[in-house]
Amino acid sequence: MRKILNFLFISTLCRGASAFLSSPAVPHFSSVRQPTKPLNAKLPTPEEDKLRAVAEAETKSKDKIQELQAEVAHLMSLLEEATAAGSQIQQKEPGLYEMPLTNKAASELIGSYQKFIADYVVKASVHRFEAVKSAEAKVVAEYEEKIATLKNGAVSS
Repeated sequence: MRKILNFLFISTLCRGASAFLSSPAVPHFSSVRQPTKPLNAKLPTPEEDKLRAVAEAETKSKDKIQELQAEVAHLMSLLEEATAAGSQIQQKEPGLYEMPLTNKAASELIGSYQKFIADYVVKASVHRFEAVKSAEAKVVAEYEEKIATLKNGAVSS
């Protein structure tokens, strides 16, 4: 008996629900949204993201490699032109030199820098020594004068 009552109750609910859903006041869910694809088909997968990122990185690195190869080719052509012409180092501005900087020219340049630094260090040491000596002499003279005035003041009193 209980089974029959449950069946009748459920069938009544289903008929009432179907009548309610078929009424024009309630929108049909099938007219509101009709999925053509599953929801996860629209979203990119992590594998696709990784592949796209790898492809972008490859294109960027290939572009950078091409730029660097062009720059190397340009520098090599400049070096060949300068070597063929037998040109020496040309100083544009003080301290700036153009290629090609050969071993001999580089060693000459380094030698001149070493000489400059050695002269500078020696001269700076001499000037510092002289400045210290003159400061010591001034201090000694000042204190000797004070001692002399104190001795004269003590003798006269």
